[in-house]
Amino acid sequence: MPSSIKTRSFPRPIAAILAALALAVPAAAAVLEDTVAKVNGSPIMLSEYNREIRAVLEAWRQNAPGLLADPKAVAELKKKVLDDMVDHELLFQEADRQKLKVHDRELENTIAQLKESKFRRDESGKALSDPEVDAALAAELKREGLSQEQFRERLRRQVLMQKVVQEGVRPRVKTPTEADAKGAWEKFQQIIKGSTASVSGMGELEAQAYLAFGQQIKDFSSERVRAAHILVKASPKSGDGEAKQALDRIKDLKKRAQAGEDFADLARKYSDDTESAVRGGDLGFIVRGYLPPELDKAIFATAVGEISEPARTDFGYHVVRVAEKRAAETLTFEKVKDDVMQFIMRVRSNMELEKFVKELRAKGRIETHLPKEEAKESKESAAPAPAPSASPAPPPVKNN
Repeated sequence: MPSSIKTRSFPRPIAAILAALALAVPAAAAVLEDTVAKVNGSPIMLSEYNREIRAVLEAWRQNAPGLLADPKAVAELKKKVLDDMVDHELLFQEADRQKLKVHDRELENTIAQLKESKFRRDESGKALSDPEVDAALAAELKREGLSQEQFRERLRRQVLMQKVVQEGVRPRVKTPTEADAKGAWEKFQQIIKGSTASVSGMGELEAQAYLAFGQQIKDFSSERVRAAHILVKASPKSGDGEAKQALDRIKDLKKRAQAGEDFADLARKYSDDTESAVRGGDLGFIVRGYLPPELDKAIFATAVGEISEPARTDFGYHVVRVAEKRAAETLTFEKVKDDVMQFIMRVRSNMELEKFVKELRAKGRIETHLPKEEAKESKESAAPAPAPSASPAPPPVKNN
């Protein structure tokens, strides 16, 4: 099952893609601009912090808007962004201390890889030509307020930090054995059954990683349906007249699709779910129980190639076209061994990186001074639920 257990990726702004990269700003700039932190005397500028916050909040707004309704969670998220920026500055300074360099060819290769991975296809999945890729990148940089020089400097810093990790972290990571993989597989079996006993005694990050990967394995082996939908918005508080208009509109769109119009084209033009509309309404593979119950029921009750009856949720009215169904399957250790080995390696690498950065923090001089309101929010959320990652985890909707 090579590369088969995975979550959907979502387009993210350049500032979020390059979240590991705080711009190098001359110390003198601190006289002209407020700072939010100093790392061994080097400032992290308020403007850069605000840029990262905007990018991260926008990514969460698209993928998990419910989180943003919790002020404590948002405050914790902002604190996590600043902590990450401090860690990245420490890694960059360590690269400088080790006199690591980035050659022009390395930088050009990194830019080429970024173009291929993030800009080679548009939001609908259409492949773009090289000039179109360049134009898409330039447009994204303009939206993020980054010049080409700033963009290249950010990438250069990213490569330097990767080199620090390779030099200082990778040698510490023990390659997992098949016995390690079998032990992890036994833990996942318990997680799939709903037990968290297998992660007791682990650190928070390691436990979260095991629980998340165990859920992915469960989802991958469950019954799944690939579907696309069209949404016509109607608030739960809308009056009868507004609700009837939305229902009439969704019925008309279904009728047009059944009469021969392309469902994907109708979704692109008329669906109020803008995130999926650009993909022709495609939701990827859906696992039972993750969507609103009414929509979930409509998806799993509809035959392949058919269009569902309108389903009402708090978002409005939906019609769904089912493209494919996959039956539940029993996964064996042999099928997932490679995935589990890779998972263990990632977890061990992340844990060693965390230790490495803590060592840098212990040796460094770090001052943080968030804007007053955010500092107040951070204190008030001193004991929240587990902090969200600064990079939103994709919802459990899957593509192969």
